[in-house]
Amino acid sequence: MVRSEFSFLNGASRLEELVKVAAQLGYDTLALTDVDHLCGVPEFLGLCKRHGVRPILGLELTLNTGRVIALAKSRKGFASLCRLVTESHLENERRQPMLQEDRLLDDADDLILIAGGNDAPFASWVYQQRIDRAEARLRGMQNRLGADFFVRIERTLQPMQQEFNARLTSLCSDLRIPVVACNSVHYARPNQYRIFDLLSCIRNLIKLDDPHPERPINGFGYLQSPIAFTRLFADMPQALEMTHSIADRCENYSLNDELYRPRFGSISEDASIRELYKLTEAGARRKYGSINDELDKRIKYELSVITD
Repeated sequence: MVRSEFSFLNGASRLEELVKVAAQLGYDTLALTDVDHLCGVPEFLGLCKRHGVRPILGLELTLNTGRVIALAKSRKGFASLCRLVTESHLENERRQPMLQEDRLLDDADDLILIAGGNDAPFASWVYQQRIDRAEARLRGMQNRLGADFFVRIERTLQPMQQEFNARLTSLCSDLRIPVVACNSVHYARPNQYRIFDLLSCIRNLIKLDDPHPERPINGFGYLQSPIAFTRLFADMPQALEMTHSIADRCENYSLNDELYRPRFGSISEDASIRELYKLTEAGARRKYGSINDELDKRIKYELSVITD
């Protein structure tokens, strides 16, 4: 599961490099999980086809309680992703997308949800050793999602990570929640660590000399080879096997051009496009008051990218 430049300051490698390096390392499957965006999907699909890698489509969603990774099991699941990420952007300030956790759990059709790491909805309780609170949150997500809920374990040499993982794996064992081995990938090659650190400073509006909890403390954010990753989790064979199990549950499906076009209910495609133009014009008037020639030209161009 990788983040690309479409994670906007949270990924230091371009999609083309990520897919190429994955193929060179011997990966036959790769999941794209950019943060709160699906912008890279069309390019990702083309690159995977070119390099012989099977694509899995997903994203990392920011919730009011933390972050989770959502993978589409099918075309229906991808539609769910589109619906949810659109809602997260529309209902919040620009560049601050957020989705209510209950909204996600209520509309997770054909999605696999993977939670873990420092940003997980239950992470703070695990760190604070409030095991009862963490268990309640995990059990609640498990009850809503069933077999489509997984917890990920990272090994990236972060402070307190070993203790955190021990508590979390013990909890998951008690609750019978499957654990999956999964490190966050922010760039393709180890030497791109400094680029990612710079992007992190820009994202958090800090100087290079300033400490910040979201700055990387080491270079473990690169795409490791399958052999190196297997060695890293050699003592957790079931967690490694679960990565293959999740990949097998994601269907091979295509997204044709017409599927990118918006549809409103049961009305025809042409009527849907007219409705899109109508809603866009109304929204522009609300935001800007009036539509001048420059704005009208930009709106028509943006809509043509979607509808033509």
